[in-house]
Parts: sequence; structure tokens; C-alpha cells
Amino acid sequence: MDYNRLRFAVFVLIGTIVFGTASLYLVEAMPLFDAFYMTIITISTVGFSEIKPLSPLGRIITIFIIVCGITIGAYAIGTLLRMFIEGELSKIFGRRKLEKNISVMKGHFIICGFGRIGSIICRELDEENIPFIVIEEDPSKNSELEEKNYLYINMDATSEEALIKAGIMNAKGLVTAVRSDANNVFITLTATGLHPEIFVLSRASDVKNEAKLIKAGATRVVSPYLLGGRRM
Repeated sequence: MDYNRLRFAVFVLIGTIVFGTASLYLVEAMPLFDAFYMTIITISTVGFSEIKPLSPLGRIITIFIIVCGITIGAYAIGTLLRMFIEGELSKIFGRRKLEKNISVMKGHFIICGFGRIGSIICRELDEENIPFIVIEEDPSKNSELEEKNYLYINMDATSEEALIKAGIMNAKGLVTAVRSDANNVFITLTATGLHPEIFVLSRASDVKNEAKLIKAGATRVVSPYLLGGRRM
């Protein structure tokens, strides 16, 4: 990730400054501020003259500082340009804002899975102005979620961490609409284990699994294929 690369470049640059300052202070017996100043003008390659004539070892240190400074500077600038071009900064700040909005929600619904069923449920909740958060593991769904301004988390809904991050302790209800009945059972068990009083609506792809979902703690179980067949 470009953000991590930029952070790495900053750490290396700080390390180079510390190394250069300490080396000139110890080797050339410069005052600490003069050593720091010499390191900065060397890294920036502004062309200022040396504060004092350097020894051969001091010149080797200076050459090392110049090489590191130019390399890290070019790396950092290239990373910054890439982040601006690809919109990485806006994504980072956007995710932070999103996470902040999620952390303060109460009385909301958690929708696990943004497939055909999950997307319909989200649309209905959105039209009724009912707050909800989507947990969707597939990153290809992000653009659609962002386009619709839905709050979402890119995580595996079967994990405790995902449910906690979605604010299950303050949630009013949870809808598990992933394709796998086994995962729906696991999500239901995890959710009711964290919040025993929460309302859980679960999807069942196979009618045979409705009883298992009820035993796992689901408040209601819906089989979309059975309902669709009856309606037809």
C-alpha cells in the first residue's frame, strides 16, 4: 500500500538525519546544531559550502548522506505523486471518516453479505431511512457500496472482529444473507454470543437448514427460493 511506503520513506529520512547529525558530531567534533544543519543542507543539496573543512572520513559520511537523501527524496516524491494521481489520500481519509461514522452508530442493522438478497435489503432500509452497516468481504463490491453511500466494512462477517467493528453491541438487529448456510449459522452463533438479545434475520438457501439456524439463535429464517417458488 502506498501509504505504508510513504511512512517507510519518512522513517528512513528521519533515520538518515539522525545518523548524519550523530556522525558529524562524533567524527568532526561539530556542535550538535551545526552537525544537524550540515546534514540538512547536504540532504537538500542546496550547494552551501561546508561549515568547516571535513576529514576524509567526514567526506565519506557526507557522500553517504547525499546518496541516501537523494534516493529517499525521489522515492517519497514518487510515492506522493502516485497517491495523488490514484486518489489514495482521498481513500485513506474517506475510510477514516467512514470508520468514525460507524463507531458512533446506535440502533442500526448489520447486513452481512451484499449479494442479490443483501443489496435488496439495503435498498429497502435506505428508502425507509433506517441506519445500517454492510459487512462484505468481496472488495469488488466497494465501488457500488460507495456509489450508493452505504456504510460498509471489508471483512469476513463470520469473524467476531468484523461484528464488533460494525457495532453489534449497539445494533438493533442483524441480517445474515451470505450464500453459504454454514456461514449463516456461524454468523448467527457469533452474533448471539456477543449480543444475546439481538434480533437476527437469517437467509436459508436450503429449507432443510431452517431448523439449524433457529437452534443457532436466529429470530426468523427466510428461504428466498421457497418464497419465490410459492409466489410464482
